[in-house]
Amino acid sequence: MNDFSNLPPKGSSICVALSGGVDSAVSAAILKEMEYEIVSATLILCKNAENNYAYTSKHSRDDVLKISNRLGIKHFFIDASDLFKEIVLSDFNNEYEKGRTPNPCVRCNALLKWDIIMKKMREIGIHYLATGHYAGISKIGQNYFISKACNETAIDQSYMLWMLDRKYLPYTILPLNSFTKQQVREKAIEYEIEVADKKGSQDLCFIYKYKYYAKSRLREESGNIRLADGTILGRHKGLSRYTVGQRSGLGLAKGKPLYIVSMDADKNEIKVSFDVNDLKCRKIKAINANWFNNDDFKEYHVLTKIRYNSKPVSSLLSRISENEFTVEFLEQPYAATKGQSVVCYIDERILCGGIINEVE
Repeated sequence: MNDFSNLPPKGSSICVALSGGVDSAVSAAILKEMEYEIVSATLILCKNAENNYAYTSKHSRDDVLKISNRLGIKHFFIDASDLFKEIVLSDFNNEYEKGRTPNPCVRCNALLKWDIIMKKMREIGIHYLATGHYAGISKIGQNYFISKACNETAIDQSYMLWMLDRKYLPYTILPLNSFTKQQVREKAIEYEIEVADKKGSQDLCFIYKYKYYAKSRLREESGNIRLADGTILGRHKGLSRYTVGQRSGLGLAKGKPLYIVSMDADKNEIKVSFDVNDLKCRKIKAINANWFNNDDFKEYHVLTKIRYNSKPVSSLLSRISENEFTVEFLEQPYAATKGQSVVCYIDERILCGGIINEVE
């Protein structure tokens, strides 16, 4: 069963962030069936040269309108294109230029989707926001936490929500907390929603319209590819094309796998190794921390994820300040990458998250 402990009183108004995909569509349908007053909203993140709306694919706008019409709910398009450039795309470009690998979706969720939609909806008296993320909201004492999804599949998107401002959690509803993807598709068929079989997005939403724009602003200068002993093996095509842990696309035929272990933006160089164990990480330092608790403890035993799809590993978390923390890994993960998100869990709840800034 779903945990509906965070739901408002019956009859309350809820805005559903509608993407045009099956997950948000089913979330809206479930809440409407529960007799809530539902509206939906979609952020306009990019515009093409003709000033028409552009989304992950050219069909998304039509899908959003089909879903809202099918469910009989009022829909809002909110122009966030200028803020998207300023807050998400600019950071994306800057991080790649520094030889780091950013998480633009994490930043967009927190600083655009929740912040902008919440503020806009409150202007018309709607205080609750629902999305199609596979995650949960839990409450312990007076503290609200983002929790892992309690379904039996591999889908858990709590990692993508670590940056959310805590003030929004009491007003955040995640109806798919305990659903599997197959169950969601079955619900979509039951509700006669046309996007029941639509594939989930696998790419960055802005690449469809912005790949040339982004490429023109990313560092594309060729540089050396070196081994740890300084041996030059070849040339790369620009740091923005690579990430730590990558072992294909280097253009080097050496007869055995080569792994990217680090990237140096100052020297415009990539360091590689034939030994996958050189990717192991002992300790990281994170910045831009977001804490979900109010206690004064300095150290915690946690499970830590360093990538969206990485396995959580046993770790010791040490709070340096409200903005910084370190994680010492008791099980050393592979390919910790500067610029990526690190998220620490206690009992299936997110204790804190941050951006990896140093790797040892």
